[in-house]
Amino acid sequence: MKIGVILTGYGMLNYVDRCLEGWLRARNDHYGTHKIVICAVSVPFAGFPDATDDGTVEELHRAKRLGDIDHMIDSPKHIPETVARSMALQWLKTQGVDYIWQVDLDEEYTLGDINAIARFVEADRWTVGWKLSLKNYVFDEQTYLAEPFQPMRIHRIDSLSGCIADGFWADNNVSYRGVTTDTLFRDTSFACKTVPQQTAWIRHITWQSNTRSRDKIRYQLEARGWPSCQFAWDPVKGLIFNPALPAPRVLRDE
Repeated sequence: MKIGVILTGYGMLNYVDRCLEGWLRARNDHYGTHKIVICAVSVPFAGFPDATDDGTVEELHRAKRLGDIDHMIDSPKHIPETVARSMALQWLKTQGVDYIWQVDLDEEYTLGDINAIARFVEADRWTVGWKLSLKNYVFDEQTYLAEPFQPMRIHRIDSLSGCIADGFWADNNVSYRGVTTDTLFRDTSFACKTVPQQTAWIRHITWQSNTRSRDKIRYQLEARGWPSCQFAWDPVKGLIFNPALPAPRVLRDE
C-alpha cells in the first residue's frame, strides 16, 4: 500500500515540526509494506485576505532538502484551493500511489493514529473514500469540541469501477474520470466510510484565538461564499462562537 500525503499549510510555521513528527516516525517505522510519499502545498489561496508567509515555505523547503518530504508546490500564488490540491494529486499519481491522504499542517497525527487508520483502510477492499475523526481544538490548545469533526480525508486513486482520481472539486472532495468514457464523477458517487474516533481521534489545532482565525472567517464568508460560519470575531474578546448559531458543546483536557 503506497500512500500519498498532501500536506497543506501557509503562514503556519509553528506547526510544521509538530505536524511532520508523526509522519516521519511512520516513514521510519515502515509499518507493514506501506510506503509514504509526502507532497507539501504552501501557497496563499485565492481570496484569503492579507496572507503573508511567516517562514513556512522556507521551512518546508528545508524539510525537502533533508528528505523529510518528497515534493514541494509553492507557486503559483493566489490560486483556488482546489487547484493547488489537484496539482499535488497529479504529482502523487506520477509516483504510483494507491491512496491520497490529506493532512493540514495544524493536524497532529501520532504513529499510532497513522497505523490504526492505515489498517482500517487496508482491511476494506471496496470503499473509495474515508472520512476521519478530527479532535478540533478551539480558542486554545486544551479546549475541544465534544463532537468529532469528520471531513473526507483519504481517497483511493482507483475507484475500482473504471474511474481514476482526477482532481479536487471541493477542498476535501475528489472527482474521478472514467478511463474509457472520459466522464467526470464526484467522489460522492462511490462508497464512503468513516474511521470512528475510537480508532483514531486526530488532534487538530484549529480555530485558535488569533488573527489567522479572524482571516479564516472572512475567507469562508467572502471567498467561499458560505452563508454563515460557526465562529465570529469580536474586536475585544477575539474569537467567539457565532452568537447567531447554537453554540456547540466543548470539553477540556485534564
